[in-house]
Amino acid sequence: MLDSYLGISRSMRVIVMSALCGLLLLAAYLYVFKAPLKEHRDLSQTHRMLAGNAQQVDQLPQQIQTLQQQINMLTGQLHGKAPPLPTNQLIAHMIGELGKLAAQHKLDLLSVQPGETYEVRMFKGLPFDLKIEGEYAALYAWLIDVERQLGPLIVEHFALEPKDSEERILMSLKLSSYRVQG
Repeated sequence: MLDSYLGISRSMRVIVMSALCGLLLLAAYLYVFKAPLKEHRDLSQTHRMLAGNAQQVDQLPQQIQTLQQQINMLTGQLHGKAPPLPTNQLIAHMIGELGKLAAQHKLDLLSVQPGETYEVRMFKGLPFDLKIEGEYAALYAWLIDVERQLGPLIVEHFALEPKDSEERILMSLKLSSYRVQG
């Protein structure tokens, strides 16, 4: 009797009821479950992030020590190993160190002439014109040691001339030492 009353076949009613149930489930997901599921997912992600940060806190003293060592190394490269001295004392210190290093490498430091200081951005440049004589390998080793001991330095110009003896070379060079101003 119901079949004839609605004029809809039984199979069509099953399809319509199934569609209505599907729509009801979709609406329940969208309006009831979606927001709590998203909130749960966000909270889980935040929990994982905080757990990772808690592990990093344990490593914080070691990271601070590593960063402090890097800062000290970079500060040493920036300021060099020379003590912070006024310009006149720095010139005397540099000349003395150049002479010591030349003697260590069995070189003859013939002349050192400091030039006028100049500024390059935040650095003060102090040029030196040098003449030094010795064997090529010793000159090369001396130049490396000068950079290590007195750096930061730049070789602005150099010239090599053979001397009477085949093994000895006269090197004329212009070095500029840079120090942070202030």
